[in-house]
Amino acid sequence: MEDLGAQFVKFKDGELTTVDASVLKGKKIGLYFSAHWCPPCRAFTPVLAKIYEEVRKKHDGDFEVVFVSRDQDDRSFKDYLNGMPWLAIPYQDSTTRNQLCSKYSVNGIPKLVILGPDGEVISKNAAGALRKGGVEGAVAEYPWQGAGENESGGLGFNMKLLIVVILYYLAMYFKLDERLGFSSKKQ
Repeated sequence: MEDLGAQFVKFKDGELTTVDASVLKGKKIGLYFSAHWCPPCRAFTPVLAKIYEEVRKKHDGDFEVVFVSRDQDDRSFKDYLNGMPWLAIPYQDSTTRNQLCSKYSVNGIPKLVILGPDGEVISKNAAGALRKGGVEGAVAEYPWQGAGENESGGLGFNMKLLIVVILYYLAMYFKLDERLGFSSKKQ
């Protein structure tokens, strides 16, 4: 777990505090790749927080989440972290954050990679499974073995399809094809 860094940060009583990496010893870890600017992330974070609290209660603190920020600046990072009950890699440690994104193929967010106490990947992306199962279902399925094996993270297929459909109808509404010289009218 040395590739996570030696220290983390966490808000405690409104103050940003430093936490030693030794608190992760023997625990399963969820690496939560997320950002304040990302609406799906902001919707998922409170769900994950509830799951986190319930799993920790049920499994005697066996689980810890580490936030790996994809925010654009330190202020956004701190604003977002302030609402989270878990640890984070310091924003200033961009080397570690970028190396983790590369190592775990983060192509979209939110993404939640679950690691065993030995550092081996248990789940490539549990975020989708946790969203589908609700809090009770997610707690019952912990540690989410194999969840997200076929997911790349970020926007799912249904969301991408919705975006394409919306863009199509916007183009039709504004008659962009005619304005761009791609008229579909037969002459």
